[in-house]
Amino acid sequence: MKKVKIIILSFILFISPLTSFASDSAVITQVPSVPIAVAQIKQAKALLEEVKLNYALTPHYKTIKQPRKKPTTKQVLSNYTLDTKDIALAILDPASGDIKITSGTQRDTNFNFSDKNFDIQKIRFNGVNTRFTVNKPSGGKVLAIKYLITPTESGSKSTIENSLYSGIYVPYSPELVTPEVSQYGANYLDGVINGAVADLQNTQSVSVPGQTIPNAIRPELVRALLYAEHMDTSEFLSNPNTQNLIDKINILLAGNEGDTWKYSVSSAGAAGISQFIPSTYASLVKRHAQSGLIPDFVQGMRNHINAVKATYLLLDDYIAAVHTQAGDAFLTAHAFDYGVAAYNGGTVRVAKAAIAFGPVWSQDHSNEISPLQDRVARQNAVVNALKNQIKKTKKTADKAKLKLVLAKEQGALNDAQSQLATTQASVLRGETVNYVFKIDKLIQIFNDYKPQQVLASR
Repeated sequence: MKKVKIIILSFILFISPLTSFASDSAVITQVPSVPIAVAQIKQAKALLEEVKLNYALTPHYKTIKQPRKKPTTKQVLSNYTLDTKDIALAILDPASGDIKITSGTQRDTNFNFSDKNFDIQKIRFNGVNTRFTVNKPSGGKVLAIKYLITPTESGSKSTIENSLYSGIYVPYSPELVTPEVSQYGANYLDGVINGAVADLQNTQSVSVPGQTIPNAIRPELVRALLYAEHMDTSEFLSNPNTQNLIDKINILLAGNEGDTWKYSVSSAGAAGISQFIPSTYASLVKRHAQSGLIPDFVQGMRNHINAVKATYLLLDDYIAAVHTQAGDAFLTAHAFDYGVAAYNGGTVRVAKAAIAFGPVWSQDHSNEISPLQDRVARQNAVVNALKNQIKKTKKTADKAKLKLVLAKEQGALNDAQSQLATTQASVLRGETVNYVFKIDKLIQIFNDYKPQQVLASR
C-alpha cells in the first residue's frame, strides 16, 4: 500500500464569527480568533481530502454438482466479503510543528501501521471516532482521521462497493483538550442553538400559550439536553469531574463542527446531534408542516440547526402532552423536566408519574414495586386457600359464610393488584430517572438557570 507523507511548515490563523450566550441568557455576538489547534485541525482535514483509501474484497465460492451422465462438481462464485481497508491519520509532531499524514490498514477492529516513522496504538475502537495514541513521534497528536465507512461488508461486489464512502473526522483525545479549544466547541454549539432560536422566533408555543417556543423553553435548557444526549450515563454518574465529559463533547464540536455525530447512529437508530429516531422525526415533520423542517431524516439530522429546531418543537409538544394527560397534577415549575423525561421515556409514563408521585415524580420509585408484589402474592394465597376451603366444606351455611369472607378478600386482592399495576405503570425507568438528573446537574454546572425553574427535589 502506498504511504503518503506531507509536511506543513506553517499554520494559517483566521477568525470566524460565532455567537455565545451570556450568563443572563441574552444573546451576544462574539468574534473569537480560531485557536491554533483548531487551525491545525482544519489543515489536517484538508490534507486528508487528498488521500485515497483502498480496500480489498475476498471472493467466496461454493461447490455445485453438474447434472450430467457422469456427475461432476465445479466452484461457483457465491459472494464477497470486505477483507481489509485503508485508514489515514493526520498527526501533529510537536517537536517540529509539522503535520504528517500516514496510512495503515484495518481488518475487523484491528489496525496495522507499517510506516516505521510512526508508532500508533489503538485505544478504543469506535469506527470513525476510534481513539488512537501516538508513541512515535513522541507526544504526537492525532488531529484527524480519514476512515472508509462500510455499511455493507458482505454480498455482491457491486453491493459492497456502492455502499462504501469515506469520512474525515476528529476523534476525541485528551491531547486535544485546552480551554481555548473547548470554548471554541461550546461557542459553535451556542451558534447552532441561536440559529434554531432565530428560525423559531415567531413560532407559537403549545405548552405555554401566548409565548413563542424560544421564550417558553430557554436556550440554556436545550443546551443541557444536547450535552446529556452524548454523555454515557454510567460514566456521568461515576465521574466526579463532569467538566471532563463536557470537554469531550466540546472537542468533538470544535474539531468537526457541522460534521459532529454525522456518522453516529445508535443501536435503536437514533442519529445526529439530537438523537432522533426516524419515526419520531417523521411524525414531527408531519405535525409541524409549516416549521420548515428538512423532510429527509438523514439530511435533517445532519443539519445541526434543523436538528436543534426539531428538539425545540418536540420538547414543546411533549410538555403540552404531559400537561393534558396529567391534568391538575402538572406542576409548572417542573415543565422542562417533564419534557426531557418524555424525550427519553414517552409522555404517558411521565404523566402517570406526575399523578402518582407529585413533586417527587422523577425520583427512583422502583423500590415501591416489590412490597406491592409481595402484598399481591400474600393476598392471592389467602384467596386460593379460601377457595379450597369452600370446596371441602359440606354445610351450606358454612359455605355461605366462607363465600362472604372470600368476597372481602377478593376485593382486597383486586385493590392490591390495581395498586401494583398503577405503580408499575407510573414508575419511571432507571434510565429516565438518571437522564433527568443528568440534565438538571448540567444546567446547574452551566450556571445559566434560576433554581426554581428546575427540579430540586432529588
